[in-house]
Amino acid sequence: MSKAGSDLVEATSPRDGVRVVSLNRPSKRNALSGPLMAEFLACLAQASQDADVKVIVVTGNGPFFCAGADLVDIAALDSAGARSCRYLEDLCHGMEAVRKPLVAAVNGPALGGGFELALMVMFLLSFGRKGELSFSWQCDVMLASTTAYFALPETQRGLIPGAGGTQRLTAAVGKFRVA
Repeated sequence: MSKAGSDLVEATSPRDGVRVVSLNRPSKRNALSGPLMAEFLACLAQASQDADVKVIVVTGNGPFFCAGADLVDIAALDSAGARSCRYLEDLCHGMEAVRKPLVAAVNGPALGGGFELALMVMFLLSFGRKGELSFSWQCDVMLASTTAYFALPETQRGLIPGAGGTQRLTAAVGKFRVA
């Protein structure tokens, strides 16, 4: 098994043709920070361009898949930094650029942005140049462990999921199953 990546994201190849990209901040429940997302996208881009990689598995290290946005990271932004912050947009575009089959291996709770990431692996919601909405399915399988659960807790506080989670969830399971 080969291993690459950094402190925040780990990329392994447990078998020929398989690249596992793991969020690696277990002490922070794999919370999404700007640096983590940049490294995650770099690992995905490298795997997508590697001719030896046939499938990419996205998962989290530790008991959480991903707890969502790193609120400490967000709270540290000043108003100019918050206005110029584009990492969710970068995440959407980076995921859309992947040209290999993706599998979401949800090994624990997927909350907020973590749930949105799992949904993003499942399919991509994109807007064309003229604003038209399109869906492109990216995932053959989403696997969830017995400890996995999914939630968009920000909606209970009157906040809108930042990466289109409500639209992705409705498209994935149908509008009558979303509660």
